[in-house]
Parts: sequence; C-alpha cells; structure tokens
Amino acid sequence: MESPPRYPAAVRLAQAIHNRVSVWLILALSLLLTIGAYLLSERFVERRAADRFEFQTRDLQNAISTRIHLYEQLLWSGAALMNASTEVTREDFRLFVTTLAIDLHWPGIQGVGFSRRVPAAHKQAHVDAIRAEGFPDYQIRPEGERETYSAIVFLEPFDWRNQRAFGYDMYSNPTRREAMERARDSGQAATSGLITLVQETTEDVQPGFLIYVPVYSSKAIPATVEQRRAQLEGWIYAPFRMGNLMHGILGNSEKHIQFDIYDGIEIRDSALLYTSAGRAADTRLRAPPAFSKTVQLKLQGRPWMLVMRSTDQPDADNPRSLPRYVAMAGIMIDLLLFYVILSLHFINRRAEALAQSKTDELEQARHSLEQQVQQRTLELEQARNQLEQAVQERTRLLQEKIHELETLNMVTVGREERIMALKAEVNDLCVRLGIAPPYESVQ
Repeated sequence: MESPPRYPAAVRLAQAIHNRVSVWLILALSLLLTIGAYLLSERFVERRAADRFEFQTRDLQNAISTRIHLYEQLLWSGAALMNASTEVTREDFRLFVTTLAIDLHWPGIQGVGFSRRVPAAHKQAHVDAIRAEGFPDYQIRPEGERETYSAIVFLEPFDWRNQRAFGYDMYSNPTRREAMERARDSGQAATSGLITLVQETTEDVQPGFLIYVPVYSSKAIPATVEQRRAQLEGWIYAPFRMGNLMHGILGNSEKHIQFDIYDGIEIRDSALLYTSAGRAADTRLRAPPAFSKTVQLKLQGRPWMLVMRSTDQPDADNPRSLPRYVAMAGIMIDLLLFYVILSLHFINRRAEALAQSKTDELEQARHSLEQQVQQRTLELEQARNQLEQAVQERTRLLQEKIHELETLNMVTVGREERIMALKAEVNDLCVRLGIAPPYESVQ
C-alpha cells in the first residue's frame, strides 16, 4: 500500500492557514484588534483633549487675571502721579496717558481717567473752575440734588467717545457707587459690576465695567476707614468695553474652547459680560460639550464666573476624529486582508484541484504505461521462449552434424592409416626386389 505524499512544512502551514475556517477566524481576530485600536485611540484622544482643555482653561484664567492686575498697576501709576504733584493739570494728565501709549501697550482699555469727589457744598465752585478751563458747557451729569457728587474731570485719550463721559457723576449710579465705595474704604483697587458705559453709542453696544483705585489728599492710604472717607480726593479709574478687552487679551489666537463670563456669582443672562460664541448665541440651545468647567475669578474684590466649554473643532495636534479614522482604516485593512486570504484560499483550492487533476492524469498514464510494459514484457517473454526453442533445435541439429562428422572422421582416419600401411608394404617389397620404392617414406 502506497503511503500518502509528504509535503514540506511551508506547504502544510499554507494548507492549515488557507482554509475557510481560518479565513473567518482571521477576520474576526483582525476586527477585534481594530476595535481595540479604536478604543485605545479614543481613550488617548479623549485624554489628550481633556489635558488640552484643562491647559487652555488655566491659560485663559491666567490671561484674564494677569491682564486685569496689570491694568490695576497702570491705575496705581496714575494714583502715583496724583500723589507726586501738588496739582495735576489737564495737560499733565494728557502727557501721562500719552506716554503710556495705551493703544499700543495696553490693548483693551478704553482710557484712563480721574473722577473727583465733589461735596454738595462745593458743586458750583467746581463747575465754575472747569468752565474757566475752556469748557463753557460743562456740568455734572445727571442733574439733581445729592449729598455727594463725583465728576469725571480727566479722561484720556479725550476723543469723541470719551468726551461723552466728561462731567459724568459715576457716584450717582448704584453699580458704580458700590465699587467706588469699596475702593475708598479698602484703599485697594475695586472692579465694578456689569454696566453700560456712558461712552457707548447705539452701534456695537458692549457690556462694560470699571476699575477704580482711590486717591487721598494725604498722598498715602490712611490707616482707618473713617480717615479714608474723610480724606478721599477722587478715583483714578479705567473704563473697559468687554469685547475690546477680551480681544486685547486673546488677540487673534484661536482657542478650541468657548467661554462665557458672568458678573457676580450667578449664571444668568442678565449678568453675561462676554461670550466667545457671540451675544446672539443661546446657551440653552447648545449641544452638551465633551468637557466643561466653571471657575470663579476674584478680580479686585468683584467675583466673575467663568464658564468654559470644549468645542468639537479638531486641530492638527489632537484630532477628535482620529478614532474614526483608525476604525475606518482598520476595517478597510481587515476587509482587504480577508479578501486576500479568501482569495488565497480559493487559489489554493483551485491549485489543489489542478494538482489532483494532474495527479489523476499521471496516475492514468502510469497505469497505461504499466499495462504497455506488461504487454511488452509478455511479448518479449514469448519471443525469448521461441528463441530458446529455436536455439535448442539448432543445437540438437549441430550435435547431430558433429556426431556425423566425428563418425566420418573416424572412418576417414582409418582409411588413411590403411593406405599408409599398404604404401609402406609396397616400398618394402620393392626394396626386397631391388626396385626403387615408388612412394616416399611413410612415417
């Protein structure tokens, strides 16, 4: 019995791999690997996005806090100007602010001004003094009888927008007054709540706020609250339009977060100072963000609520769609691998069928050849037998001929011997008779 053919190890491995079960098994394993890669990449991207969001929120908080505190230092320099001089003129203040170059070095600030505290008893004298400086229409606004007034007497740059605030009594407004009193009593800078600046027009109206630092007649911060109230001379202050301020802080840099800034500790539409999505955006209609964070900023005694949200916009360093790309690429590779292995399986099947067909043909040829060899062998055997019979017959005939020749030879030899004997006898008689022998001597 013939043993089955033995194939090389590579062929046996290929046969083990390229079968229908292994094709589907490899597809299942590759899909599992793709799912694993998708989950890992999603986790990686989410972690990166969370880290990026955390970094950007901290960066935003620091940018706002740092810029507001820098503006505070600017205002303290104005207070230093007032304390260093016996009397600061309008020209002195203009040169001071011009030297600061706020448009170049302090983006976002609307201007720097000085609001003087005016007791009711000194109101008319104050108005007359300002009118004497060349402002005949000057008056403290809004009109009305109050115990204490304040009046914006300096505000630079003294452009058309800031001129709208000239002579305005900020102390008459409760929101402004709260910050002014807090600055007066604490001797520290104070930020007001949300207001609409008197510099605003009917176009591009922006929420605003003010920062105040107190100026005392003592040229230093008095020790007690009572002394501070009694010696208050006025406030160096800066008005801010919130949109301009945030543009000055952020510039044109793109941040992959959106944020809202609310005045106070409550998040409500009426307290919205700024939104990076635009004032027309309705926060109630926004889709839930992937990440969000709410922090409270304490700016010169005034709390701001900063609500930050991530956006769905991917960037080159951290594409949120990377897991989908990984999954799509993985599935495409899996299907391509499945197609290749399945094709190899069918190619292997066709090769096996072709090999089997050729094997059958070779087996048939071998069988036919064996039959021909057997037939030829039989014919040769028969020819050999016939040849052996012919040889035997010829041998027998030759033996008979040899026997006959031997018999003839024996007869012939005996005759020669007798003839030679007769010749010898004749020669002998001739010798006896004295006749020459007729035959040569016979040996």
